[in-house]
Amino acid sequence: MQNVLLQAHIDESSDREQENVLCVGGILAHPQNLAAMQNAWAERLWVPDEIAYFRATDCRRVNGAFFKLRNKYGSGAQAVADKIRGDLERILLSYSWIGFGIGVLIPDYLEIWNSFPAARRFYQEDPAEAAYAGLFFEIARAARKNAPDHQVAYIIDDSTHSGMISAAFDGLKINHPEVVRGMATLAPKDDKLTPPLQMADLLASLVKDNFIQWLASGKPEHVPLEEKWHDHFELIGRWDKEHMLINMADTLNDPRYSAGLLARKPLPQPTKQELKRREKFRRKALIKAAANRCE
Repeated sequence: MQNVLLQAHIDESSDREQENVLCVGGILAHPQNLAAMQNAWAERLWVPDEIAYFRATDCRRVNGAFFKLRNKYGSGAQAVADKIRGDLERILLSYSWIGFGIGVLIPDYLEIWNSFPAARRFYQEDPAEAAYAGLFFEIARAARKNAPDHQVAYIIDDSTHSGMISAAFDGLKINHPEVVRGMATLAPKDDKLTPPLQMADLLASLVKDNFIQWLASGKPEHVPLEEKWHDHFELIGRWDKEHMLINMADTLNDPRYSAGLLARKPLPQPTKQELKRREKFRRKALIKAAANRCE
């Protein structure tokens, strides 16, 4: 069988204040299917309203590329934006691809990171690294299981590309050699010019909305997912306290850890965006710690 380079586009979404959940969503597709999806996607955005690109938050708030709908449709702009998203969802559902999602519960993540010194050996304070690394791994494992002769090229939005996520990708290849053969490359691209990243943004938004619903309904056993998406999603994973503690225990018990063979390379110089994200999570951690001391 000829080796095919599959493409996995990945993006992230969170609640507005990044207080409850950070989600990453990914779409894995064969290049031929992806090309057809991309053409249909771009055509629907451009006709008839000449929307240059899709972002879920802009669509929901009628901002960014969707702002022009306000002038054209007035009070009906939101309904038009909602219809565009619905049409884009129908385009996705008409093709073959595999979806993945991971939701990191931010309060759980920060609690473990602040309460267990060992956690700082494995995780960054910003949960984005863990979320992306988790999705990289799940996509590679699924590709290895279902298409062992294929490899995966990972594409992320260049606005989220940083030394942190690149280091997570490299470390994953060292720590999990069984999936290395399926992980080809990691590259940033401009989401405004890359429709498959816009598709990943829609899926990340979908995963985030489902996690918000799950939290509001009292955390039932499973995160809800509309039936129409069931045939496409391979996984919706949940990073909570239990998952993190099990993950740390497995790592500490791995003989490669005591032998110094597991990766945790020094990070490159952080970008301005990464420093801003770190400071935001640092402030939340301090507030959380102060609240705990007062209890």
